[in-house]
Amino acid sequence: METVEVKAKELVGYIDLLIHRVMLIQHTGNDVCGHLTRQELNVITTLGKHGSCMMSEIADHVMLAVSSVTGIVDRLVEKKLVRRERSDDDRRIVRVELTPEGQEMSQAASELRMKLGRAMLNALDEHEQDVLLALFRKITHNITESEKHASVGT
Repeated sequence: METVEVKAKELVGYIDLLIHRVMLIQHTGNDVCGHLTRQELNVITTLGKHGSCMMSEIADHVMLAVSSVTGIVDRLVEKKLVRRERSDDDRRIVRVELTPEGQEMSQAASELRMKLGRAMLNALDEHEQDVLLALFRKITHNITESEKHASVGT
C-alpha cells in the first residue's frame, strides 16, 4: 500500500497539470479577453462574482496587497473595463465595479472556466462525476475548516 507521502506527490502532480491546463485555456482565451494579464483577469473575475467591491475586498479575494491591486485597477480603468465610484456618504470609500465592457470580459472568462469544467466532467461517467464533486466538496470544506482553526489560534 502506498504511503500518504507517495499519494500526495501524485496528487500534487495532477494539480500542477490542471493548473497548467487552466493557464493554457486562459492564454488561449486572451483572444477573447483582450490580452489581459492574469492578475487583471483575476480582478475582473472577482468583480464578476462579487459585484462592486472596495479595494481591500478585491485584494483579499485575489490575495495581493492593496497597493498592487491599485495598479491593476488603474490599468483596468484605462482599458475601460472597471470604474471607481466614491461613496456619497463617506468620500473615503471607493468601490470598484465592472463597466459593461468589463461585464462582457467577465462573462467570457467565466465561459472559459466552464469549458474546462465541462471537459473534466465529460471524461467521467455520471456516477464518477458525482463522486468527484462530493470529494471536492469534502476537501474544500476540510481546508476551509482548517483555515478557520488556524486563524483562531493566531
